Amino acid sequence: MGKITITLKGLAKFMTASSRQKRKILQDYKYLDPEGHVQIIYYKEARDAIKEYYANQHKLNWLYEQALLLKGMSAVYSGGRKTRYENNANAVISFAIHFAGSNKYTLLEDVTFLWDIGNVTIKVTPDLHVKKRNKEKFIRLEFQKKELSEEAIKIMCQTMFEVALANDFHVKSSDILLFDVWRGKIYKGARMGSRLKKEIEAACANIEAIWNTL
Repeated sequence: MGKITITLKGLAKFMTASSRQKRKILQDYKYLDPEGHVQIIYYKEARDAIKEYYANQHKLNWLYEQALLLKGMSAVYSGGRKTRYENNANAVISFAIHFAGSNKYTLLEDVTFLWDIGNVTIKVTPDLHVKKRNKEKFIRLEFQKKELSEEAIKIMCQTMFEVALANDFHVKSSDILLFDVWRGKIYKGARMGSRLKKEIEAACANIEAIWNTL
């Protein structure tokens, strides 16, 4: 059996799911559900605009201009594509309102972290790798309309923290952030020596056991 690769969001979903849901989540990973890939790229335009905002140190108004361009794109299409551009435009506006003005970050190079636990690899690609006052920070942008559970947020923050440490980044828990774009909330759920690390390791063992039965 080859390596099993699961994403940060997939791990959080698995750990907070019922037994039946756990099997469905892993089936989608094992058999590469196309719908899952669509969800990953749904907010691509919003992510790209936010990264460019920091990369080029634009003024705040630039984000609103990008949102207007996306609104204009939505007028060209109908159906799902129209809705997607509208949602991306609104996500950029929400980010501008809640985060952009108060967070002065310098954008650093993209990173992808891999954390091997048994036969499972957790893949984590932070949306933003930034520096503020000479401190590196890793940020997850969460665009889910339905608010994440407190448990899922803790799992995602702790996993980002542990995977950064496993890849030799000397981070503190305060350097791992999750931005809830729609609600304007910032989460810092990681803890050094957290029991969650053991729970993540146990979840990976469970993933491997279920994987072999799918």
